Amino acid sequence: MMFLFSSEIALDFHLKRNANPGRYANRIFNKLAYGCISCNTFCDCQYLCGNIANFFELQVDGRSMNEDLLRMRPDAVLILNIASYAAGTNPWEGVYDNLWCAGSQTDDDRFREQSCSDGYLEIIGFKHFELARIQLGRRGHRIAQGSEIRLRFRRGVPMEIDGEPFPLGPCQMIITRKNQARMIATERSQAAQQIQSKRV
Repeated sequence: MMFLFSSEIALDFHLKRNANPGRYANRIFNKLAYGCISCNTFCDCQYLCGNIANFFELQVDGRSMNEDLLRMRPDAVLILNIASYAAGTNPWEGVYDNLWCAGSQTDDDRFREQSCSDGYLEIIGFKHFELARIQLGRRGHRIAQGSEIRLRFRRGVPMEIDGEPFPLGPCQMIITRKNQARMIATERSQAAQQIQSKRV
């Protein structure tokens, strides 16, 4: 689940395509249109000059994360329960880049290793330029890990769940794990390797 910057791009494209499906039948045109929408959103003052952390409140396992958000000033927030996002990238475990994130400190000792079976969700913040960099193996800013996430949106925001964008009005949202199921994995999969490394 992601909300704000990249979700706004996806929602804008989605609404324009639904309003005129014949115009968006060409793949090359779609890429150009998506690029233009991205540029317009990139130059939006609420992302360049504002602080979107003022739009919502975040609590993780009863701890308020609002001060961290105000200090970090993310343009997009991603909540994950698996080690894959955006065509196989891993924004939680990726390489930390001091060049772009000089004001941040490495936080590897504050957080546990990501696992889809531990009952924890990972919350990651991004500046808008960092969203493209995760395709290069970089990672976002780790905000928190927890089993219960409470979000209270003070105003409407664009949101995206499993690639489906939609506008979300002011509301309160509680995210927890409902249940867990056994999955089949090959020996070479990342999940199987995590389990093997814990047994050793």
